[in-house]
Amino acid sequence: MKKVLSFLLSGISVFLMLVMVCLLIFQQIEISRINATLETMQAEYLLLAHEMDNDNTEKNPDSQAVGDVQNAGDIQSASNIQSASDTISTSDTIDEGKDDRTEREEILTPDSSGDGVGYHGFLHFDGTVLKDQYGNDVSLRGVSSHGLLWFPEYTNPDAIRTIKEHGANVFRIAMYANDANGGYSLDREKSMDLMTRAIDNAKSEDMYVIVDWHVLSEQDPNVDIGDALVFFDEISKKYGDDPAIIYEICNEPNGATTWDMIRNYGNQVIPCIRNNAPSSIIIVGTPQFSYRVNEVVGFGFGFENIAYSFHFYAGQHPEEYRQIVDECLANNVPVFISEWGINHDAGGDEAYESAKRFVYFINERGLPWCAWSLCNKDECFSILKNDCNKLSGWNESDLTEAGKIVFEGLSGNNK
Repeated sequence: MKKVLSFLLSGISVFLMLVMVCLLIFQQIEISRINATLETMQAEYLLLAHEMDNDNTEKNPDSQAVGDVQNAGDIQSASNIQSASDTISTSDTIDEGKDDRTEREEILTPDSSGDGVGYHGFLHFDGTVLKDQYGNDVSLRGVSSHGLLWFPEYTNPDAIRTIKEHGANVFRIAMYANDANGGYSLDREKSMDLMTRAIDNAKSEDMYVIVDWHVLSEQDPNVDIGDALVFFDEISKKYGDDPAIIYEICNEPNGATTWDMIRNYGNQVIPCIRNNAPSSIIIVGTPQFSYRVNEVVGFGFGFENIAYSFHFYAGQHPEEYRQIVDECLANNVPVFISEWGINHDAGGDEAYESAKRFVYFINERGLPWCAWSLCNKDECFSILKNDCNKLSGWNESDLTEAGKIVFEGLSGNNK
């Protein structure tokens, strides 16, 4: 009997020990989940605090927000594409990139505050020339974000203010339509939230905004036309004929996509936007990654205030842009350089010289343009160095060689 009782007690002891181990494991899991939730709540709170600080600065001109948005979230790499869309945090006491107005004014010239929406108002094309609501010629110069779901931190108000102080008056926001690394089709709610925040941040700095539906890997924009119609209907309903907003309906059609296929797409998307924004400028992508804009000649749309995109990458494309662009202008086809960049990997150091010649050309002609791209991604197209962690207040030492050429172009000094 004693042996049986001893055996039972031993079994009960083992059972209790197992229960205690299970409880401890469960407790650790719950603690980890709680910590993860708290971290997410903290990141959201800090982002909201940053936006409130900017609102307070606008309402009270005597107050000045201190600090830049700092990337303190988890930045994950997906095929060398960083994703910082889940966590964007702020810091009021960072040393690098601090928002010191006096220091900035010494670094950043000129200030284009008299060259934005408040000064020019509604834009339109008079033939091939971009004009403001008073009939004056307008030169739009700016930069493009990288994919909005990949690098949203560079759309913060201080970042946009920095490029404005370098001479920009337009900011292009790239919403990838359908990309495995992050696009509208994968997460509509987050995409729209980030897009409207970026638009409002740019508008708060008196900048024109290009809402870019970034067709690329899908080649034919008709592939995701359903999503495009939903996206542009929602954006155009929210902003309507806001003079700051420019719509770009397909970034770079490519592959076997013909101009007829793009026309079919445009004839559905353009009326969708026009229902809510009757007069806004709409940019339409063109074949072969928007390089063959001259294929539009004689076959453009019948809508008013339509421009056609031309993209150029120095070091990658031959320098036949003069002939291509001049053919369009001679045939009354408005050209918008909605994206250009520098492919040093393909062209070596000569790509930088080619880029300088291209910037001189487009500034001399007064063509509107945006350069790719405002981020620190480890690739030759980036404006910022890969080891630059500042999210605003950049100086020359923060820029790549490509970035230096872009910022020189923004200033207009190389015209």
